Amino acid sequence: MIRKISMLSLGILFLAVICGCAATSNTVTGSGTDDGVYHPKLPEGITIFDDAIKDLAGLVENRQYEFMITVNPEYFAKNKIRKTDYENSESFLHELLKGSVGNGKADLYPTPSLHMERVGIAVRDDMLEVSSLVFLLYSDLPDLPITANQRGSIYLGKQIKLSGLGNDVQRAADDLFFIQQNIQKYNDEQRALFETQVARYRSMEIKPTVSEEQRKYIVQANAQSKRKEYGTALALYRKAVALDPVSYPEAYFNMALLSAQMHRFKPAIYYMKKYLMLEPDAKDARNAQDKIYEWEFMVTPAE
Repeated sequence: MIRKISMLSLGILFLAVICGCAATSNTVTGSGTDDGVYHPKLPEGITIFDDAIKDLAGLVENRQYEFMITVNPEYFAKNKIRKTDYENSESFLHELLKGSVGNGKADLYPTPSLHMERVGIAVRDDMLEVSSLVFLLYSDLPDLPITANQRGSIYLGKQIKLSGLGNDVQRAADDLFFIQQNIQKYNDEQRALFETQVARYRSMEIKPTVSEEQRKYIVQANAQSKRKEYGTALALYRKAVALDPVSYPEAYFNMALLSAQMHRFKPAIYYMKKYLMLEPDAKDARNAQDKIYEWEFMVTPAE
């Protein structure tokens, strides 16, 4: 199996970073409608995180949407992404873009946008996914004020617009608001569960082996990584660790590198910390910790 993933720079993958761009910080009050703008509230009948996800899936899946992202140029400056970094990746553009990438006045740090029509959205346990390269992690929602309008559109901050929800727009916005307000609690619960699994794993004299189904996903993930299909590779690794979260610790190492490759530095830190929790004495533990330091710098606001 391929264990390490190359860290070739591919600036076009900023498109996977739907929320990696800077967002204007506002407080969502859940105050209802005001001048045609709907501010979501906690949905009736929803009390746990999984129920909010299921309810949202029932509302938004099996539809087609207009999807638009505008990326703040500060994101490019912070991550040192140049115009030529994505313009030279023509095959990726042709495959992904259904609209256009708009350029700002400056050649160095442009102001791009992504406009996609007639796309479907899948509701995952940790994200809304348009494709393996265009997705919104729930962990990014706290930085994005949620609003909606009577025309069936939801706005996440000033960057993301999702149109096509019709009469379900308010309920969908409420579900997203519940996820936004409870994501930290949910993450804390998942972290506590993983710590229990780690303690059990570390106490085993004979470590669990990789199942055949896990091996299938890992082999497929490695193959997709070689093809630079980083989002697809990451999704396959998620399937592998969902089957058994501790039998293949290297999956978290690779998931961290894949996330960083797509400029998803917060998830990269999260996955690398999981790897070190399972394998604190690994030969590459020093390198893994140094990667965390590097990525922490990338997500720290400039002074």
